Amino acid sequence: SAASIPLATHALLAEHPELSGGLALQIGISGAGALVDQAVTSGAFDALSSPFNLTSGWNIRRRIRDAAQLNMSITGFDAFPPELCRPPAQAQAKASLFRRSGPTAASVGAYGFLHETRNWEADELCLAYALTEPSLACIQIEAHRPEVIERLSAVPDRELPTGLAAQIEMARID
Repeated sequence: SAASIPLATHALLAEHPELSGGLALQIGISGAGALVDQAVTSGAFDALSSPFNLTSGWNIRRRIRDAAQLNMSITGFDAFPPELCRPPAQAQAKASLFRRSGPTAASVGAYGFLHETRNWEADELCLAYALTEPSLACIQIEAHRPEVIERLSAVPDRELPTGLAAQIEMARID
């Protein structure tokens, strides 16, 4: 597997394709971390597979930007992390004269809007957000039921709800 071959070997094969006997037309790297960052900046790879989602930090975004500048083909994965797609635990707040019963902003977390956006499921919003990254050639998802695949396949044809981008940025700051 590619993970068991040292980075130097991949770089050697990329620079001298005749050594692979024509078996490898392009070489890619997948993952996250310092080793992947080093591999991307080396310029020895043709493709990158990297996690990308609502919570992706500056290091992942920089890696994707660097790969795009090197004309690498980029695949995103982990578009909807389970911790964002699970409905938040909702503790019942006591109703009083000036307070409604139900969850509070503190109990649903910064990404609570994912579960409150009308006509959208949380995983659909996460996928729609990932599709807005222009550097990604495709997004790899895992779905084990046909109805989920059908539901997610309709996401690219939908418009993101108004104000969602602002909510996402506010949640990332929080």
